[in-house]
Amino acid sequence: MTSFNQISRSVAIACFVVGTIPWVAQAQSTETWTDQVIGSYQSRIWSGSSVIPSTTEFIRSTDGSVRGRYTMVEADGSVPGLLLNCQTVETETLRCDWQDKYGTGTFEASFSGDFSRFNGYWGTGDEEPWLRWSGLRSGHP
Repeated sequence: MTSFNQISRSVAIACFVVGTIPWVAQAQSTETWTDQVIGSYQSRIWSGSSVIPSTTEFIRSTDGSVRGRYTMVEADGSVPGLLLNCQTVETETLRCDWQDKYGTGTFEASFSGDFSRFNGYWGTGDEEPWLRWSGLRSGHP
């Protein structure tokens, strides 16, 4: 025969386990939209009258911020670059500073709702971004 203490302990354990389920579900849903941008994108960067094939990658820094890197494929070789100081402008839009051998400037990317692509613009120095920079997530049809 089961004692009252055993039943009480079983009920207490069941209440504790059931009580933690909403907390676990809530913890899983705290992912932000910026977590969804992390990954590699096959991209194209417009520069004057040329369209440069590129790869753009967004990564999560150890401090939790988003940053990135890109590689432009030019006729005489690859040109690497960095995306730094990325900030949320609005939901699904990031603004970053870019830096490569040609200089520095601003890059702004707006992501699709499923984060399979971005459309953005870049500019040099302090000018507002106006040249296109777009990407399709690698491995996405």
